[in-house]
Amino acid sequence: MKWRSEYEIGVESIDAQHKELFERVELLLKAVREKSDSAAETFDFMKKYTAMHFRDEESAMASAAYPEARAHAEEHASFAKRLQAMEAEHARLPSSPWLTLNLAVELGHWLRDHILEKDRAFGKFLQSR
Repeated sequence: MKWRSEYEIGVESIDAQHKELFERVELLLKAVREKSDSAAETFDFMKKYTAMHFRDEESAMASAAYPEARAHAEEHASFAKRLQAMEAEHARLPSSPWLTLNLAVELGHWLRDHILEKDRAFGKFLQSR
């Protein structure tokens, strides 16, 4: 998954974090292609980085009195749980390229869809103020 300008929400710090997340999904896909064992490290990074990113994003939403902040935070919490489950699934079958690929694709799709719908809505809210 490659970062595209259409994913930008207009908040430089958040856009930079989103780009980093896309790069990590790409690294996960590369690990599958190259049959590397770096997938576990990438899952660990993603878990930590998304937690930090979600805190930053939710803090920005609170500061802006974003009316959809609570629903957005709930979506973040749901994804954080799914990411933990993905990490556990991978730990159970670390040598399964099929599983790692499916998890990477799921992760990438969630990020893309979440950014395009939820995060861009927040960006538009900020720009309308």
